[in-house]
Amino acid sequence: MISLIFGSLALINVAFLKPEAIISPLAGSAFSEQKEEILASMPMDLSKRYDNEFVNEVFKDNIVLALRYLDNHARLEYSPAEAGQAEPRSELDWKKVRQPFTVSFTLQPGEVFAFHDKVLPSYIKAAEGKPIKTMGSHFIGQEGYRSDGFLYGDGVCHLASLINWAASHAKLEVVSLVDHDFKPIFGIPKQYGTSINSHSATQNLYIKNTLDAPVEFRFEVSEERVELEIAKK
Repeated sequence: MISLIFGSLALINVAFLKPEAIISPLAGSAFSEQKEEILASMPMDLSKRYDNEFVNEVFKDNIVLALRYLDNHARLEYSPAEAGQAEPRSELDWKKVRQPFTVSFTLQPGEVFAFHDKVLPSYIKAAEGKPIKTMGSHFIGQEGYRSDGFLYGDGVCHLASLINWAASHAKLEVVSLVDHDFKPIFGIPKQYGTSINSHSATQNLYIKNTLDAPVEFRFEVSEERVELEIAKK
């Protein structure tokens, strides 16, 4: 009898509780939050970009500088061209450039990313007036990129190849018209090798978000490593 009375009282108390009081323990739980989905996570070892130590450092610096431009934190100070110089000299604080940082960008459904701003007309038309996201630089000496004696900005093809690899794994639409078969890229499967030339719309990398939700590209940069993670939001 006593247990029956207490049971009845408990039912009465629940009946008079406000609806939010009943569901409040679930608020903020995993059931009430939309979780993101990690579509790809790809690393790149900056200490193994080239088998020559000097050239490796040039590649490494150019990769990190490209990501600084994406982050819009690269600060250049230009000085006039000196006699005999083919290009204006640019100076930047490499100590700051090389410090660890993170940077990201998001593609909404239907949006396009291009590695540089020399873009094929078909992508400009497909964008329907929307801005096409890019790395934000042209990988040239005036922007502070280093030369290994062959060309300025050498090494950024490795970064483009990493993005190609991760975006392909994430099942996004990826177009790379010029491969990098002339030179293997350490740590990245051959089929994702991407050749970049900021003066050529065909030597570019194009990625379109064909999914039904935004995707975020996140780069984590440390002294010897770049890791790219792509998440569906």
